[in-house]
Amino acid sequence: MPVRQSGKAYAVQSLSRDYAGVVSGGRDTGNSMIGDTGTASCVDAKAGQQVWQEWIGGEYSASPVSADGKLWFCSEDGKTTVLKPRRTFEKLAENRLDDGFLASPAIAGKAFYLRTRTHVYRIEEK
Repeated sequence: MPVRQSGKAYAVQSLSRDYAGVVSGGRDTGNSMIGDTGTASCVDAKAGQQVWQEWIGGEYSASPVSADGKLWFCSEDGKTTVLKPRRTFEKLAENRLDDGFLASPAIAGKAFYLRTRTHVYRIEEK
């Protein structure tokens, strides 16, 4: 749906409210998102087209994050799925922590801070 403002045309894309969050994988790789029910997607916002869509499972409240050249998706049951930001789906890893995630991960330097229902974890390679 095009919108005009100050004589310029803008394309407006609409997504359903069923997405927990969106993260940019970079200008050339598109924007990745996770649906509440475990469907990961990549869209080309400029073209207004879906690039890929894959079911990775789980339920999601936390927004995905981009760090260390990877995309990180943390589910409510404690599963973290790591994807490579690219125009084709590529899963790099899957890990699990007890008690699940409702909060989005925080990143400081090279450390990840993950809050589960009962603990806060700091994960950093030394």
